[in-house]
Amino acid sequence: ADKGLEPFIPGALERWLTPAFRQAHPEAEAEIAAGLRANNLTGYLRSYRIFAFSDDTLAPKAGGIRCPALIITGEFDHGSTVAMAHALGARIAGSKVVILQGLRHLVTTEAPELLARHLDAFLARDPSPRN
Repeated sequence: ADKGLEPFIPGALERWLTPAFRQAHPEAEAEIAAGLRANNLTGYLRSYRIFAFSDDTLAPKAGGIRCPALIITGEFDHGSTVAMAHALGARIAGSKVVILQGLRHLVTTEAPELLARHLDAFLARDPSPRN
C-alpha cells in the first residue's frame, strides 16, 4: 500500500529539529509531521528533486546578486550546511553569513525570536533603498 511520505517523516524530523526541541515541544513536532503527511507524494518528491539538484545550476548565478543578502543556517543543518552558507556568502558581494549555534534546519520553528533579531539587525543596517 502507498504509505505516502510516512517513511520519510522520522528522518526529516531528526534532521530538521534538535532532540531537545523535539522533547520539549511534541505538539510542534506532531504539527510538522502532519504537514508532511498532507503533502502529495509525487509533488513533494518532484519538488525535492529540484531542490536537491539545483545547486549546480543556481550557485554560479549567485554572483549576480547586487543587493544586500543575509544568509542564515543552523550549525547542524544537514540540508543547508554551514559550508554551503559560507560558499554562497563568498559569491554574493557584501553578504552577511550567520550561523545559528546548536540549531538544525527549522530555525523558524525552534528559534523564531533569534531569527527575527538577526533579520531586524540586518534590515536596520541600511534602511535606504538601492537603485
